[in-house]
Amino acid sequence: MPIASINNTLPGYDHLTLKSRLSFRFAYENHQNDFDWFIKADDDTFLIIENLKLFLSKQNKSEPITFGYNFKLYVPNGYHSGGASYVLSREALKRFYLANNDSKSQCREDGGSEDIEIAKCLRSVGVLLGKSIDQHKRERFHPLNLNDHFFGRVPDWLGQYAENQPLF
Repeated sequence: MPIASINNTLPGYDHLTLKSRLSFRFAYENHQNDFDWFIKADDDTFLIIENLKLFLSKQNKSEPITFGYNFKLYVPNGYHSGGASYVLSREALKRFYLANNDSKSQCREDGGSEDIEIAKCLRSVGVLLGKSIDQHKRERFHPLNLNDHFFGRVPDWLGQYAENQPLF
């Protein structure tokens, strides 16, 4: 998918919810039938595409589901860390798009914490929070920077937020 210019946004961290909504809208309106999975990633996200493709190849692409680093607080049934990136199935993207075009929707247009607000919207339309740990109970998505992971520096808050306790 080509990089798209997302207009009608303001710069800065405070508008990540709107930027993600508009990005998902662009993806749905222009590429909904071109891909099975859609990823939300930041400019500092590092992905090993081969590993992600292998993991997703074993998932049901028709199911309304997302995958990422699971947090257990703030949203019933959890949410994914936005900094770790997260992946939506085509059906999840479709439901998100339709909810954001419904005037009765519970989806917030902007503000708040992007990962929490997107998750609230997704859960309100029946999108499931998938599990992405491997057979050794290790995470496939990582919310900390590389040095923190490499040296095992786990902030106290991570143990409180994480659905699966960090294995450092």
